Amino acid sequence: MKDLSTKDESIANGQFQLTPVTAALLIGLSMSSATEAAIKPFRVDQTNPTSGAGGKRIAIDGAGNSVLVWATQAYYVGGNPQAALVFRRYDRAGIALGAPAVASLNVDEGYEPAPSTACNKAGKVVIVWFSGTSVLARRLGIGGAPDGPEITVNETVADETSYAPRVAIDGSGKFVVVWSTAGGILRGRLFGADGNALSGEITLNDQDLDENISADVAMDENGNFAATWLSGGRVLVRRFSSTGSPLGSGVRADLTREDDYDFDPDNVTVESILAEPVIAMDETGDFAIAWDREEKTTKRSIKRIPKKCYRSYGYTYCNDAYDLQVYKLTTKSTIRFRRFAATGLPVSALETEAATVTSTGNFDENDTDVQFASFSLLGAPSIAMDRDGDFTVAWVNEKTSRKKKCYTSYGYKYCENIDTYSSAIQAQKFKPDGKSAGKLNISASTKLLPFNLSPSVTMGSEGDLGVSWFKGSPDTASYTSEFWAKTYPVKMKK
Repeated sequence: MKDLSTKDESIANGQFQLTPVTAALLIGLSMSSATEAAIKPFRVDQTNPTSGAGGKRIAIDGAGNSVLVWATQAYYVGGNPQAALVFRRYDRAGIALGAPAVASLNVDEGYEPAPSTACNKAGKVVIVWFSGTSVLARRLGIGGAPDGPEITVNETVADETSYAPRVAIDGSGKFVVVWSTAGGILRGRLFGADGNALSGEITLNDQDLDENISADVAMDENGNFAATWLSGGRVLVRRFSSTGSPLGSGVRADLTREDDYDFDPDNVTVESILAEPVIAMDETGDFAIAWDREEKTTKRSIKRIPKKCYRSYGYTYCNDAYDLQVYKLTTKSTIRFRRFAATGLPVSALETEAATVTSTGNFDENDTDVQFASFSLLGAPSIAMDRDGDFTVAWVNEKTSRKKKCYTSYGYKYCENIDTYSSAIQAQKFKPDGKSAGKLNISASTKLLPFNLSPSVTMGSEGDLGVSWFKGSPDTASYTSEFWAKTYPVKMKK
């Protein structure tokens, strides 16, 4: 793939211009020229982007063209770095459609803007983010230029405890934004294709099991939508009509057993932790929800430590025999999903595991630091669906390798753990019936950039697939972050 950005001096200097992209370039690529082969991964940004919490940073239209959005502290105005929200468009072949462009300079440097974007099959785009006390939105036209001014989404005052906003769009360009507020109340608001509000703030959660966090939303072609979130450690979902009226109460999506939370400190402790639910929907309203689950099982046993004697300075000292409580920790980390019909009824009676890893370690009552050779965790799921119900789930696979280093000083033995970290972006494709359609290894670790973070997956209406993520360095003193993407054009009939 040829990177056109190298020809633009303003990009190299970090000075992005609002450069409109013509609609002809956006939708003009021949569908018959597409292949199933993945486009070589390409770096999207030319600055050090902000890689914190965020929603979908990539979206694909019906022609396979993509838009990517990110935040940066290094947009230069008059030679001075400034916080900005930036986007860039690419065609189906992964070729940049012009330079990166600024969506907004209204970004509070004190907080993570956590941008998220959505695109319908016609190419209309909405970007949402958080700044100061406001949830903001910006629409982009089919040609890539901003379509109207920034929109203040929230009516009530938000604050720094508000969670990252999410957005979904229908076929006409109508969109819905969801976010959380202080006190764990989840809000949403509908807007027309012209950017005018169609509703006041909608309260998404109708029950307060506990703190309500991590809201996500998906919308069908006609504007009906569903929101999912985490409440009291459970994954909930609630459907809404195209006018924002609730279609029933919030229902539980996960099937975690109550006995997964049993604690027996004298023998076995089992704990399950659910996090980060995400949702995707097809044109007719069928949807799937994915989340990550970490199940920890701790088994206790007794190890008899025999009497031990040693000499020091001509004297003999002995430690009495005693019983030592030792523990084996088994952690099963999974990415799970469950499918639902447009009516809200579950299509699958059971949860499905998209991916799973199991790690073990040991510790005792004298040394609670877990000892292991390697430890893996899955997290940060993202899900996307095309118009027919094919869907893809992406996630991060984080790996920690541990070596124990011991040394002797003044007659005493000291040991410390040396940990090495890395992470990779992986994905799994599924058919509408939930059966696997193939695995994808999106990005692996490198020596200089071993961290791959915050995956975001998207699917166009025809099945084109795109994934974005951040690459990071291990040096926290001068942390380097890069924004990358990879697309998989769908094979089309000639």
